[in-house]
Amino acid sequence: MNEMCGSPIRVFLLDTSPMMRAIFPEYLQEQEGMELCGSASGADHALRQLEYLRPDVLLLGLDAPYEEWMYFLSAMRQMPSCNETHVIVSCSDLRGQVCREFSRYNVDCFMARPVQLPLLIERIRNVSHQKEPLRQDLETLVTKFVLSLEVGMKLLGCTYIADALLLLLSQGKPYPRMEEIYQILMKRHDTTVSCVESAMRKAIKRIFQQNSLALQEMLHLSHVDGVTHMSNADFLFMLTAGMQIKYEL
Repeated sequence: MNEMCGSPIRVFLLDTSPMMRAIFPEYLQEQEGMELCGSASGADHALRQLEYLRPDVLLLGLDAPYEEWMYFLSAMRQMPSCNETHVIVSCSDLRGQVCREFSRYNVDCFMARPVQLPLLIERIRNVSHQKEPLRQDLETLVTKFVLSLEVGMKLLGCTYIADALLLLLSQGKPYPRMEEIYQILMKRHDTTVSCVESAMRKAIKRIFQQNSLALQEMLHLSHVDGVTHMSNADFLFMLTAGMQIKYEL
């Protein structure tokens, strides 16, 4: 149940930060149509509560190492009571590898720590309402964003990057693996996997050489300022996470 059905959005907070666990419940009380149904600082305590609380949204705020939290999400997703629970993950590391691993467990969106509480509240409402951008609007947004990297769409690899971003942002969780993305692009453009991979790698190299303000912003949002190269997978998942934050997708 949620506020669209006349009931408040039930939020569960699982966060490793004592400060977040102290300030968020009070902040949430001030928000119309929301209630905190439980909180925890550790995975085991949270799992015991989630079995009977059935929250609409789980806020998972965490720090490295991440293995414990992947175990937690795997166990949570096996609970019938949490089949429809939306998950928002906040962490200090939003590199592609991290986002890709967590996305296997149907995470709805990622946020950088420290979290801005007004933006977090908006994200809670959006995921609870299953708010999705129109594909046409998303295509326009992705195209404009890739152009802002100041390399140009004439470079074939940039076309592949734009198509991959649109796929990642519109398809939802769990994200497809990189091998699946290559296969989709290969069929769409009537080429080979090796050609897609090579063209994308060359475009990413050019993008880092150009070092546009748009790239710098994405790196900053993902807490990897100063990085000068990335694999195709890390680059795409970093941009996906950054665009979700910047454009509130």
